[in-house]
Amino acid sequence: MAPQTIKLVVPVRFSGGGLSMQTTTSRIGAEGVFVRSLVPPIEGSRLELSLSLPGSARPVDAKGIVGPRTVESAKESGFWVQFDSLSDEARAFLDVLLRSRGGIFIATDNPPALREIVELSVGLPDGLPPVNTRAEVVHSVTAAQARSSGRVAGAGLQFIDAGDDFRQRLDACIEALAD
Repeated sequence: MAPQTIKLVVPVRFSGGGLSMQTTTSRIGAEGVFVRSLVPPIEGSRLELSLSLPGSARPVDAKGIVGPRTVESAKESGFWVQFDSLSDEARAFLDVLLRSRGGIFIATDNPPALREIVELSVGLPDGLPPVNTRAEVVHSVTAAQARSSGRVAGAGLQFIDAGDDFRQRLDACIEALAD
């Protein structure tokens, strides 16, 4: 696994090793992804993955080999997939994601339009008052698209005016959730 991974929750659909499932990832890096699953495919199986990455207008495809089942924490079980084939599009989005942790997915049946700038008041579970910031819509799934594809309706938002205090608070909350 690559030394640099980011903690991220995005929908992922996979098939291979006798299974076809939709779940989420919790960490992704340049060389692979940790897929959350209580029932993993057979170790060594080749998987085809469809990753709904923030900033991508549609899911990007990747292929890889299933590693051993792991329990990353008391709350999280799954397996690593070592990438062995990535499209240029997937590689480009991964490069962007690895450089920036600045976004969130909001589940809603009526997402704003792509590239729209939205005002947010984000309440973090750290007991402090909500933080106001702005974000750009970089990924959108309408209710109709969600029904036809089995995905969740909503919008992927990239923070654009988040200050250091907000990012430090967000990072601390993400770390606490991963433990």
